[in-house]
Amino acid sequence: MFYNNFEISALSLWTSQQYQDYIDYIDLLGGIYYHRWGDAPIKTIAVTLFLRKEETHLFTNVSYKHTTKGFRNSGL
Repeated sequence: MFYNNFEISALSLWTSQQYQDYIDYIDLLGGIYYHRWGDAPIKTIAVTLFLRKEETHLFTNVSYKHTTKGFRNSGL
């Protein structure tokens, strides 16, 4: 799965008719709302369906981590 904490992409993929049809179908299935399907797997499937492997690049030298430093517990 491609995690999208960092991505560079061509807008043409996300505005293409193919992608619009795909996302409309995903929306129709209701999994986003009822089964909490996330954007990372949905976008990963789209990239593997609509792009050739040569059109992608996996950045291996960019790190990412979540941190709570500086945040206080709100008690919720």
